[in-house]
Amino acid sequence: MDTGLLAVIIVAVALIAYMVYVATQRYRLYNKAASMPFPTDDNLNAADEVVAALAYLEFPFLQTKSLEFGFFKTYGIPSISKLLLATGEMTSFCERRLVDTELLVREFSERPLSSERAQTAIRRMNHLHSKYKISNEDYLYVLAVFIVEPVHWVRKYGYRKMHPNEVQANYVHWRSIAVRMGITDIPPTFEAVEKYMTEFEARKMVFSESNRKIGQATIDEFLRPFPKFLHGMGQTAIYALSPPNLRAAMGFPDPPFGLHAVLSGCLTLAGLFVRFFMLPRTKPTYRTGKGTGKDGGDGRETMCPAFRVYDSDIRMSGYRVDDLGPKKYEGDGGLGELHTERPNSFAAF
Repeated sequence: MDTGLLAVIIVAVALIAYMVYVATQRYRLYNKAASMPFPTDDNLNAADEVVAALAYLEFPFLQTKSLEFGFFKTYGIPSISKLLLATGEMTSFCERRLVDTELLVREFSERPLSSERAQTAIRRMNHLHSKYKISNEDYLYVLAVFIVEPVHWVRKYGYRKMHPNEVQANYVHWRSIAVRMGITDIPPTFEAVEKYMTEFEARKMVFSESNRKIGQATIDEFLRPFPKFLHGMGQTAIYALSPPNLRAAMGFPDPPFGLHAVLSGCLTLAGLFVRFFMLPRTKPTYRTGKGTGKDGGDGRETMCPAFRVYDSDIRMSGYRVDDLGPKKYEGDGGLGELHTERPNSFAAF
């Protein structure tokens, strides 16, 4: 046999063997989730573990982008965007607001909800929210985005779909956070949350100048780390990935014909590449990490992020969970109530 042909055959066999090996390894966490009991409040720690694995081992890019775009969607609701515009947090302090929100979410997502740090983060969030008048239906919509968008993004662009137990774990995790926030009339199933989100957007996602201003401020912050000559293309790409109802609600133009299909195709191809060529992570991409041991003499420990986000140095020198949030509330150490389940916590099935 020709030595050149033999070399090609050996390389092809080795490549196929590697692809098969990667594909089998990629399904370890899927199989683990498939073998677990159906997630409920009775095994909340197990559900928290599944959610952390999805976000920081299996799909860190998709989970991050789905929640970023999910937050972006909420700015298409006038009642939400008008409040954010009135506070000035998203126009004057957008970078800080995004960094602090990301840290708070990680504080109660990178560890079990039963942990002291997770509960402190939720209490801090409740304290900050208590400063503003926010309707229960707006709370429910933001909750729905957190429950639904990661599942939808993985379904569309992931190297695999989520197992039903993973979908349920994500629902149980965020529903439990909602209970601790004091939100009521929570839809009782993932499918009911999907329906709530769709119906809410049909009723409430309409154009408002506040939507446009908050949306543009957020886009500017997302694009800030990139060279300015790429900002125009980046903004057009965001338009293309945004659903038509959101573009209309923010007054943004439609993207060039076919751009959405091109971007979606690239994300799908990236998922296929991950499935067959990238071995699964063995260490989660946690950011909140451990405390520094410094307490400033007041007993409040300082935490140090493991890496930057949004190309920002904010909080990289350390932060205290009960200082996160708007600058005017920094240093107040305020922690709100950690709510428990009530008769009206869940909507009737």
